[in-house]
Amino acid sequence: MTSNIWTRRAGLGLVVAGLLGLAACNGAAAGGVPADTRGESPAAQQTPGPAATPGTGKGMKGEPRAAEVAGTAEPAAPPRQGSGEAPPAGTPASPGADPARLVIVQGQSGIDDAGFLRIAGTVKNDTGAWLTSVRVTIRLYDAAGEEIGTDSITTEVAKDLGEEPIERVYAERTYVPPGEVAVFQFLRDVKKIKGTYASHALSVRALPAESPPTVSLTGFTAAKNADGHFEISGSIVNSGRVGCRSPKVVLGLYAADGTLLWADYEMPDETFQKILGPGQSVAVPKKPVPQSDLPIASVKGWADCEPPA
Repeated sequence: MTSNIWTRRAGLGLVVAGLLGLAACNGAAAGGVPADTRGESPAAQQTPGPAATPGTGKGMKGEPRAAEVAGTAEPAAPPRQGSGEAPPAGTPASPGADPARLVIVQGQSGIDDAGFLRIAGTVKNDTGAWLTSVRVTIRLYDAAGEEIGTDSITTEVAKDLGEEPIERVYAERTYVPPGEVAVFQFLRDVKKIKGTYASHALSVRALPAESPPTVSLTGFTAAKNADGHFEISGSIVNSGRVGCRSPKVVLGLYAADGTLLWADYEMPDETFQKILGPGQSVAVPKKPVPQSDLPIASVKGWADCEPPA
């Protein structure tokens, strides 16, 4: 049951990521955001493979990392460091990159009992401005340090666009205010990986958000129900001047030590594909959080909106 949920969620996320990548490409071609505003910063974290590590969660193989990595422009293949090492915080941005800062915090990663590679993480917005389309690039490596590819919708879309066929995912949060974070998750069937996974490297880029909607999450609670699963409740409030399409609450699921286990979202049915106008509010669906078999110790939530149709 749970692995089916993982597969469904990841499939939807990667399809959306492919479509958003296509939209971003078309927007740039039409004279949209210039390339030098797209910060792409490498977060080179090597995650050990096959040996199971205590504390990584049910059925997970691999060690979670909590290294923070400062932003520079992404090279063709970002270098990897072992044991969670990262480029120094003062690394200057390369030409063509946004000089402001994006920071990746690695969450839990590894291969689960169902044979899926799972990678979770957080992107901190230290740019001082609103961002959107936070995109994380994932490069996979074998034990010899050779990069290995995958067969997926994401890589096929990249080929069609004439781009490098590597894995990319968009953060669950569409609009990220300055000083706040966006959580992301990546899921891939190891059968779709062209080799044996041993480690990975992450990098990130984002676009400036123009006239983003301003929404808040009020009365948010995440408490265990009678079955021992976390159940959420609260309200999404549009406190801004523009409408919020398909309001949602983005969820970060955390272990007792603060490691991000997974990212997800819930969307009220009554406002799906509808606009929540300024001053309006909608209740968050009161239901157990997804991935309830993970060792979740706490849940964080952020109000968000889908991009304009």
